[in-house]
Amino acid sequence: GEEFIGVFGEEARKIGKVEFLAQGTLYPDVIESRSAKGGPSATIKSHHNVGGLPSDL
Repeated sequence: GEEFIGVFGEEARKIGKVEFLAQGTLYPDVIESRSAKGGPSATIKSHHNVGGLPSDL
């Protein structure tokens, strides 16, 4: 998280006026979130990429 925010901040400053940050989910997250019983994932991990951005961005 901290490394991502640092890199994002540096790149956003290079671009200029950045208003949005869009982030998708990679397929490995689906595999990782698979049910312990081996069936389809019934519960997606809610802690993935959850949180706010620092106010100085």
